[in-house]
Amino acid sequence: MTKIKKDRDVASSPKTLRTMMVRSDTAQEQLSAAAQAVVAMDKKLMIPCGSKVSRRKFKGRSRSEPAQSVMEGFLMKEGGSHKSWKLRWFVLADSELVYFKSASSETPLGLLDLADYKLCRSARLKEKSCGIELVPEKPGARVYIMSAANEEERKRWVHAIDSAIPTRRPYAQRIALLRDLIHHLQEIGGTKEDIFRVSGSEQHIKRLLHNFELRRPFNVEEIVNPYTLSGLIKKILKTCAVGPLLPASAQELMQRVVENDVADDAQLHSIRAIFNSELMTMDEHKILCDLTTLFHTVLDHAALTNTTIDEIALSFGKALFPNMADEWAHQVLHLLISHSEELFPDCPCGGSNE
Repeated sequence: MTKIKKDRDVASSPKTLRTMMVRSDTAQEQLSAAAQAVVAMDKKLMIPCGSKVSRRKFKGRSRSEPAQSVMEGFLMKEGGSHKSWKLRWFVLADSELVYFKSASSETPLGLLDLADYKLCRSARLKEKSCGIELVPEKPGARVYIMSAANEEERKRWVHAIDSAIPTRRPYAQRIALLRDLIHHLQEIGGTKEDIFRVSGSEQHIKRLLHNFELRRPFNVEEIVNPYTLSGLIKKILKTCAVGPLLPASAQELMQRVVENDVADDAQLHSIRAIFNSELMTMDEHKILCDLTTLFHTVLDHAALTNTTIDEIALSFGKALFPNMADEWAHQVLHLLISHSEELFPDCPCGGSNE
């Protein structure tokens, strides 16, 4: 296992963190107080992906060889009966999530077999708490709630855990399936009237969404009702079944860009910088590209679709940018569609935006 550095700054030590947390009155304040220190600790103690967890003694598990670590780092974890928050070192290996008292601890405090859990964004914590919730498949079993230092770290953990859950469709596969759904809608619904206003079969959408979230493949081309397909895509985006395409911090940056009364060129430059940063993966960028291409197809046939750019912004703005205020989410999407050729130069989108 990668050697852990012992020369930690006093300001970012677990003892200092506990002192900071004791002075906070609520769980939310504890998380906020600890966030900066956790970042400092992670920078020193984060172990690279693929390192061997060779010294770990996993409870109840007989291992003939070391587990392959997918990801390691600090997370805040809500306690069991007392509901207090503890800083713990988490190790994701194979299909197990194990946590220790510290990065140098040999014996784990707990082990979660991810085959028995489903991953959710915590509804019990505020949006900016970067909460992660593991809900047991078995009723009555314990729910585990963790919190990352920031949205970027939360997203990294979510993607890693999601791919490790045996019953979940890996993130990359779900992104690819969402792209197939968007392409199929462009083919069968790009010229349909009120394609984003008329709702399809709610029962069919619910069943397809459930299959999308689990390892239950379905043939995209068998969805022949374009309105059901449109409703499914919106539901996937609104329920964050693939996670927000941009973390909260990036959405806040984009909102500030459009809030400032500056020239379009400056706004576009700032948005391009966000798209090209590490805040967004290439696959997530392609989703936005595919969506803007679909939107242009619908707008290019406005005489048939009876759809305007404002209506698209109202239908999809908040689904794509859930951390923004409604007004700014609509304005950002309006900007992306209007300037798609500059923002997505490799996409086949273009044509009239009127």
